[in-house]
Amino acid sequence: MKVQAEDLWPLILDFVESYFGEDELVAFKEHFHLKIEDHHDDPLVKAGGLKTLIASFLKHDKEAFKSFKKHMVKKNGKSSDVVGKKRRRSSIASDDSAPAVKKRQRTSSGVSASSATNGKKKSKKSKKAE
Repeated sequence: MKVQAEDLWPLILDFVESYFGEDELVAFKEHFHLKIEDHHDDPLVKAGGLKTLIASFLKHDKEAFKSFKKHMVKKNGKSSDVVGKKRRRSSIASDDSAPAVKKRQRTSSGVSASSATNGKKKSKKSKKAE
C-alpha cells in the first residue's frame, strides 16, 4: 500500500491543532495553501491521530523503540527509573549508600527441623515383633 503525502495532511493538521492551537492551524493552512475543511472526519484522526500511530509503531518495532529511547536519554541527560517493563526502581535499590538487606536462608528440604533431629521412629509393628 502506497501512502501519498496528501493522505497524511489530516493527521498533521490534527497534531498542529492539538499541540499548538487554532491560530497556528489557520496560519499553517494558509502557509501550505491547504483546502481541507474538516480534518476531524479522517479515519486516522478518529483512531487517535499521529500520537497513536507513532505509539503503535514503537510498540511493534522494538529496535526503533530502543534507538528512540537511547536518543531521549542522551537528549534529557538522565535515564529512566523503570526496571524491566513495569516495575519502578525502589528508593533503597537506587541508593548506593543504603545497607543491603540480609535475607534468611531457606531450609534445604521440606521436612521440619524438629522431625529431622529426632531421627527414625520405630513403627508399632516392629515393637510387637521384639
